[in-house]
Amino acid sequence: MQRVIYAILLLILTSCAGSGYVTRDAVQVIEDPYSDSIQYAGVTNTVEGTMGDLVGYNSFLRTWANKETGEVSHQLYIDINYFNSDWIFFSHATFIGGTPAELTQINREVITCTIGGCGYNEVVGIDFTTEELRSLTEGTSLKLYSESGYEEIVEIRPDQVNAQLATIKN
Repeated sequence: MQRVIYAILLLILTSCAGSGYVTRDAVQVIEDPYSDSIQYAGVTNTVEGTMGDLVGYNSFLRTWANKETGEVSHQLYIDINYFNSDWIFFSHATFIGGTPAELTQINREVITCTIGGCGYNEVVGIDFTTEELRSLTEGTSLKLYSESGYEEIVEIRPDQVNAQLATIKN
């Protein structure tokens, strides 16, 4: 019964989260005249939590191209929602084979609390060079690790990488 309550709360959490899951099936080019870079927000991958795994996440690639220098940087943006008795605190990540991934903590917030726990939102980024991104055209996955011992596999789909590369090439 408690799992059913947690699942319902997670459903509410993911539909009401402050960050909200944005979905895109094409790369969005964001040109802000007040920014020194053009941003490319990529195709999204949304994974809903299940009864045994109450974590849901939304991920997409972000690219910044400096308008003056042409310098480019890339990041996998991962927006994670979960219901738990405490923070999970995602702290580091590795690719298949154990290669470390550079993890950046972007945001953490409590969404709501009830008896039995709270709804939490954590946003992390994994940074890539252009060469690293080009090597992922077949897709891959990485594992997020937390201070609490929780682990979550995040998939990077081939269509996400290929759409990002095609858009920034143009």
